[in-house]
Amino acid sequence: MLTIKDIKTMLDMQQQAYRDAMEMVMKDLSSRIRQVESCNSELIHSLQYTQKEVEDLKADKKTLIEEVTTLKKELCKKSEVEEKFVQLQSRVDY
Repeated sequence: MLTIKDIKTMLDMQQQAYRDAMEMVMKDLSSRIRQVESCNSELIHSLQYTQKEVEDLKADKKTLIEEVTTLKKELCKKSEVEEKFVQLQSRVDY
């Protein structure tokens, strides 16, 4: 027959086993939380880098569009000058 002391000893053992199990669970959860926080930090850094690249590309695109527009205007002027030259050359030849 179990005495109160035996029951108390068994309860103490169960309580200690429960504490040990909870401590292991808490350590595991803490470790996983640190991993998630680390991953989150890396993702934030990567996103900031990518956003900076996108902004740089937008600026480059704007510059290139301006350059293309300028070149088109210059090409039109050159074509007009060449056409005028051909006309004048024809007149000179005539």
